[in-house]
Amino acid sequence: MHLKSLNWQSRSAIDKEKEKTVNKSESKYFKTAAKMDEALIKLLEKKDFEYITIKELCAEAGVNRSTFYLHYENMTDLLEETLKYMGSKFTGCFETDENTTMHSLKEGKLEELIFITEKHLVPYLNFIQEHRTLFFAAMNYPERFASAKSFEVLSEKLFYPVMSKFDVPENEQTYILMFYIKGIMGI
Repeated sequence: MHLKSLNWQSRSAIDKEKEKTVNKSESKYFKTAAKMDEALIKLLEKKDFEYITIKELCAEAGVNRSTFYLHYENMTDLLEETLKYMGSKFTGCFETDENTTMHSLKEGKLEELIFITEKHLVPYLNFIQEHRTLFFAAMNYPERFASAKSFEVLSEKLFYPVMSKFDVPENEQTYILMFYIKGIMGI
């Protein structure tokens, strides 16, 4: 009985040590990926995406070329991940999370759905200002940055449901949305 208990305790300790190693490895993996995301953003401030090389990126991130290929097949894969990374940073700059906003769409009062307020516009505009290089690159090269797809998802999940809650006729929603977006981009 004691031997089985000892054996179980040993296995448990070994499993915990392996788990620590895996978590440490995962943490290092994600930190390295974030370094490469940040390096790409920094390089985009200096030149267009098409002219950024893997060598430059690795030098900026402080990683080896082999590390880049451990994470990505090519620069386009990195760009896709960087856009997801920036998307999560963007949503993180607001006071409410996505689930709260989605709940407000279904159950909330109309006042909760007015997004043209200081509470919503200031974080948005601050984010755009802080990351203007990436934002302008996304606007200038929408096919490369999949801007249309991101906009489409945002429209379907947020903009159109909000307008429907405010009883905006469906045939006018696209026009109003384009007017609003062009105005925000003009700022």
